[in-house]
Amino acid sequence: MATPEECAERREKLARACEREGRDPIPLSLMTACAIGRDEAEARERIRRRLERAGQDLEPDEYKTQRGDAAILGTVEEAAERLKAYEEAGVERVMLQHLDHTDLGMVELVGRELVPAVA
Repeated sequence: MATPEECAERREKLARACEREGRDPIPLSLMTACAIGRDEAEARERIRRRLERAGQDLEPDEYKTQRGDAAILGTVEEAAERLKAYEEAGVERVMLQHLDHTDLGMVELVGRELVPAVA
């Protein structure tokens, strides 16, 4: 996981390395934690469940503060804003790490609301 700023630095290093080797730049991809909701309460609950599964003794808001710059956490609008920041940093693909395989509602939310918001 990395912040958009770290991704921009990595993108630049990667482009320079490819240029030194005489090859076209390769895409920069990112895998990052994701817990989003239609509103703050739903997002907080998904973050809480993520923390519970990981055995972390943090409150959702504390986790969001700690990881927020290097994760996709919060409302759909916040997530879209975050993804746009990654795009501006040169990230071409983002794999959203959603580890609660029983929570198909978040998968649906990503597909129906988040993807169109950043397309």
